[in-house]
Amino acid sequence: MNDFLRALRGVDFEWTAHLDAIWSDSPFDVPAIQGRMRAEVVEEIEALRSSRSVSSPLGLPLVGPAGAGKTHLLSALRKEVLDRGMFFVLVDMTDVSDFWETVLLGYVRSLQHAMPNGRTQLAQAIGQITRDAPGLDFSFADLVKSRPPRLLNHLEALIRALTPRHPSQVREHQDVLRALVLLASDDFDLQDLGYKWLLGIGIEDEDGFARGFRSPRQSQISIVQGLSWFLGMAGSTVLALDQLDAIVAEHNLLSSIDDGQEPSARQKT
Repeated sequence: MNDFLRALRGVDFEWTAHLDAIWSDSPFDVPAIQGRMRAEVVEEIEALRSSRSVSSPLGLPLVGPAGAGKTHLLSALRKEVLDRGMFFVLVDMTDVSDFWETVLLGYVRSLQHAMPNGRTQLAQAIGQITRDAPGLDFSFADLVKSRPPRLLNHLEALIRALTPRHPSQVREHQDVLRALVLLASDDFDLQDLGYKWLLGIGIEDEDGFARGFRSPRQSQISIVQGLSWFLGMAGSTVLALDQLDAIVAEHNLLSSIDDGQEPSARQKT
């Protein structure tokens, strides 16, 4: 084989970025290619980090044909967000059949990805909330190593410490906080219970009540609201909805249906 063929065989023809690549730093990045859009979004990210407002800003659409580099741009923006100590949630809307189920899965998966310091976003957020909560005599490391009944006592202490500042939210979303702490545990069985509860699958009553849960199951939209509140206590969060094309197409199809025609089950979702 001559040198030209050998060089050709070594070329990587994977010119599109896979969705999972968003969570990895690309070794090849030319910021100037999407310079205007990148600069605009980074400016919004910086404004979000310094904002004291409790309301969410309007989103920014990133539009372009296939191969335009939207996924690569998302990876670069994810890095900008995490480097600032903020949180990044990615929701893949490809072939979505249930909106809230898809958003919820995106939150739970994103929380388990690492930040630049090597800790998962979940660990970073719980650690920040634990440090900020007044009067606690335990750390994040103590929390994730605890087992019942000590774990239950720690959870109740954390919830009591957060209640004066967030009374209505704590009442509504305290089970979300319990499930997140279980998911962050270093015990696999506790992780599994937290994961099931957070996905809306629910857990057995005896498991739930044994670990202090008020309800063995909640709706997916309620859990998403709780996760948003949880991350908001720890810092600012950027939520990226990728591959919205299918939802837009379904919406357009639904809007074009005559009044006398019944929409399909998929269109209704």
